[in-house]
Amino acid sequence: MVAVASIEDLRARLQAEAPFLGSRTVRSSGNDQLDRLLGGGFPQEGLTVLSGRPGSGRSTVAAGFIAEHTGQSRPAAWIDPSGQLYPPALVAQGVDLERLLIVRGAPERCWYAAEQIIDSGAFQAVVVTGGDRFLDAATARRIQLSAEGARVSVLLALNPNTAPRAAQAALTLNLTRVARAIQIDITRDRSGSAS
Repeated sequence: MVAVASIEDLRARLQAEAPFLGSRTVRSSGNDQLDRLLGGGFPQEGLTVLSGRPGSGRSTVAAGFIAEHTGQSRPAAWIDPSGQLYPPALVAQGVDLERLLIVRGAPERCWYAAEQIIDSGAFQAVVVTGGDRFLDAATARRIQLSAEGARVSVLLALNPNTAPRAAQAALTLNLTRVARAIQIDITRDRSGSAS
């Protein structure tokens, strides 16, 4: 038996020696500091929840991720049933709109649209904002399984009271606006790679 002095020692030992069954492959978030915090970026094949109140920075973080992706000439999708996404603000953050599919429509159909886009395999980065009202645990589970099966990075921007419905997410981040900065706390990391 090996004794460990702290949780950090145990984490380091497990990461170094224990077999890992999940994916450690990541995609850059578009923000170097966030990538360091997350051990390289968002899960390449899985669901990431950005939990926070309106104005907390969820869209800013998602836009950085999409900018990184479209900047490498890869197509991405953003599902925005609320119609609040402002494309000029995305351009200001470096998003190439020619490589971004923006889907708007009936809010009750947004999760169906998300599933179809993920399953298509045409987009390796998908963001869903404004779909809280129609998300339930079963739908979140289907989105998660689709993301893992299609090897797609999916970011869900959810309000704090909706985020628990996506309990099977590979990564859950809680965002809060502090002055002019975004504070990010890791509340769930199934890979164990975030620090």
